[in-house]
Amino acid sequence: MRFRSLLLPPLLLILILSFQPVSAQQDVLALSADGIRLSAHYFLSIPSYNNIADVKAFGWVGGIIFVYQPYAFSAVPDDYSNLYAGLIMSEALLHKGFVSLDEGNLSTKVKGIANYFLERRIKNLWRSEASGYYIDVKFSSNILLLLANAQKLGIIDAEREIKNAAYSLVDLQDKSGGWAQQPESYYQRSPDPLTTAYALSALTAVRKLYDVNIDESIRKAITYLEQKASPSGGWLDPVRDSIIVSSLIDAEMLGFDVDQNLLSRIAAELKQHITGNPAPTIDNAVALGGLLRLASAGILDTEDVLSSFSGIAVSIARAVNKDGLPPYGYTPFIWTRCQETYDAVRFFEAWLRSSSITVMVSPLSGFISENKTVENSTLRIQVLVKNNLDKGLSLKLIC
Repeated sequence: MRFRSLLLPPLLLILILSFQPVSAQQDVLALSADGIRLSAHYFLSIPSYNNIADVKAFGWVGGIIFVYQPYAFSAVPDDYSNLYAGLIMSEALLHKGFVSLDEGNLSTKVKGIANYFLERRIKNLWRSEASGYYIDVKFSSNILLLLANAQKLGIIDAEREIKNAAYSLVDLQDKSGGWAQQPESYYQRSPDPLTTAYALSALTAVRKLYDVNIDESIRKAITYLEQKASPSGGWLDPVRDSIIVSSLIDAEMLGFDVDQNLLSRIAAELKQHITGNPAPTIDNAVALGGLLRLASAGILDTEDVLSSFSGIAVSIARAVNKDGLPPYGYTPFIWTRCQETYDAVRFFEAWLRSSSITVMVSPLSGFISENKTVENSTLRIQVLVKNNLDKGLSLKLIC
């Protein structure tokens, strides 16, 4: 990977919360919505230039982010910055029903980045600066996720390219069911759980869009991850375990079978980790996001997670210059800021989805008896839905 020497005038995550004061009355739900909105809108504040020669630090040129590189005596496209910027803006747009956004300008930026990566395909996938001449599975998986987001939003029309990328990713799957970082290289060709999780998340994102023939690949990836888990339940550490378990939840939400005992063990591990280390760090944002995903799958009680960790969640949302967010001037590379901001945005989204509405279901009268409720019985229930947001929501009840 090339060494970047770019200094950032603003810090992305500081920027998320410093545009406007945060009152003590604001709760984590409002902070999460603000975090998504401000982090996405940050990219609209980056200056635009007509000519590459005019870029002295970093800026938009022709729809993508260029970064000045002293070794080149010029600004060059920064793939990592563009990738995470595209992911942040597209993820925000997917939550536009919850957050007020400048949809038009954000969509234009996402389209430019998506088209940039579509033009840079190698065998339907992508190389990174780190992988050199070889396909980078994590990098390709994240780009595929970005393209799936843009396609779902109607920003691009790339069905064929997305399907081909998914099939090419499947072709790189090891016989064990896992993926290596660089399967074609001589150095990083051994499968590992984290890379497999990124590939699995990308494939499930494509599977949500299209009826593609990748189900067997998804099942093999699930089996690989289940087999690689330690007896205590985890794979690597609580932070990376959150990424891996989130990919398994993605698959389970599509109807694939996942070991429920394994998910329960991971849930216990993550709860213990956050409780024992209640610091407002990016790592804890990732771990808490994993807990919320587990709650969404019914492994944990959502209300219990929200009430137990709301204090830490507020601290994370308000954090400035904490672990995982080095002080300005220490690690001031734009791509690392984008990556850290993306981790925070994913946490904000998980909290927003989990806490935006409260649903209570109860029998309309009497009580429910397990012995008397049988197949084809008629059961009258009432569903109470509370909107916890400051804006209106449109909900559809499907019975």
